[in-house]
Amino acid sequence: MVFRVVLLGLAIDVGLVLAGVVEMRHGSFGMMTTAAWFASLWACFATTLNSSMAWLTNLRRRRILVAALFGALGGPAAYMAGERLGAVTLPHASWSLAVLSAEWALLTPLVVLIAARCSPRCGRRSGSLPVTPEPVSARATEARG
Repeated sequence: MVFRVVLLGLAIDVGLVLAGVVEMRHGSFGMMTTAAWFASLWACFATTLNSSMAWLTNLRRRRILVAALFGALGGPAAYMAGERLGAVTLPHASWSLAVLSAEWALLTPLVVLIAARCSPRCGRRSGSLPVTPEPVSARATEARG
């Protein structure tokens, strides 16, 4: 799941740069370091989908709408924070934020659906055979009463 989200995120970031929505600052380390940094940010984001943001994957029917709203607000906020840190530039502030909001409103439900299909329960993908539990010893059963 993380690999899928990283590839999707890097493709999105490249598209945003090519469209002139954002400009990446490469600093003194060069473009490859910047790409690795953004890949690591996407990987970190992907790992939160089944942990701190698991509430998005557990919302059943309203999941897509809530995820879209969350993305429309949170995505541009993350890029604004990146701009304040000096990692990106939003060359056309209002237009860039509008495009980022629309993009994240579509992207967040997509990655939430990817995360929901790749469930962390028992370290398995949803729809696969369940992992059999370890046998309980007779002594532990007697102790419970």
